[in-house]
This record gives sequence, C-alpha cells and structure tokens, in this order.
Amino acid sequence: MNRAFVFITGEGDGSDFQMKRTIHYGDNTLVAFGVNTFEQALTACKILSFEEDCDLIELCGAFERKGAEIVKGLVSDRTKVAYTVHSPEATSRLPILDGAKEVVSTYLFLMNEADGEVHVDFDHGTEVLKLIGVYSGQEALDVSRQVVRDGSILIEVDSDLGEAVAAAITEAIDRIPVGHVIMLDDQASSSGVDK
Repeated sequence: MNRAFVFITGEGDGSDFQMKRTIHYGDNTLVAFGVNTFEQALTACKILSFEEDCDLIELCGAFERKGAEIVKGLVSDRTKVAYTVHSPEATSRLPILDGAKEVVSTYLFLMNEADGEVHVDFDHGTEVLKLIGVYSGQEALDVSRQVVRDGSILIEVDSDLGEAVAAAITEAIDRIPVGHVIMLDDQASSSGVDK
C-alpha cells in the first residue's frame, strides 16, 4: 500500500517550506509530508494522489473534517482520505501545544512484523515528528509511554490502530493529547469524538 501522512508544521510563516520523507517497509510505502500552510497541504495532497499514486492520505488534526472534505474533492477517486480526531479528554489536553518552544510529536502506524522495524525522527528546527511502526495496540501503548518520557507532547495513531488504541493511550498517559485517524466516510466513530 502507498500511503501518506500530511501535517502542517508549526512554522506557520507562509513560506514555501516543505519537509518530506519516504519510508519503505515490506511492500508498503509511507510518505510523510509537512508544509507550512493549508494551501500548500492541498497541493501536496494532489501530488501524493496523482503523481505518487497514494492509496490513502491521512491528515493531521489541524485539517479537521472540513479540511478532509476539501482534500477529498481534489484527489483521485481511488485515493481514500482520513483525518485525525480527538476525544473530549484528548481535546482538553491540546493547550499543552500552545507556546511550546519545541514540539515533539509522534505518529504511530500499524505494520506487520515481517516488514521489519521503522522508527524515523523527522527533525525540523523546533519541531520533530517521530514516525514509528508498531505491530500491535499493546506495542503502541508501550511505545507511547517511551516517547512521552523522551519528550513527545502529541501522539497520533493511524486508522489501522484506531480509536480503542488512542483511548487506551489517553487513559495511560497524563496531560498528552492523543488523536486517532478515521476514514472520511466512516460514520461509525463513537459519540463524543469531534468529527
């Protein structure tokens, strides 16, 4: 599967800054694409869909449902779009990001043990995104505890790990917001989750 995680960096200065990293694991590819503005993100999503043939584009929490709907209207019909949501408990923890001098965030994604090991730190000045492949929900919980000890102040889990894993991490770790990615067309998410 070709998939992507698109996020808006903390730079917010409107420059054309982009950071992109491609990770191969097993027969899969994950492209992490960071940009400064929503408009740049839309362009990145079109490139990922039409030029890089991504089957799935997962969006960071900054997009919300409305942003995901805009992205869906711009990409190929075969490209699925998903976006990050937060439970009310996780939302109450988001202010930890306000005024942070350095933001270390972690994106956890499910992979098969046969695919090897993936842990990539995507460093950009005052912002670091840790991309970590895990084999199970329990490993996601264990890794989350470790990355928080190492300074991560935001965790997002992919659509394959889902809401139950995000809830378990939220319960186990104080103060840190944990989001989970849902498919744009998925209406089955539990009540109380910001869609």
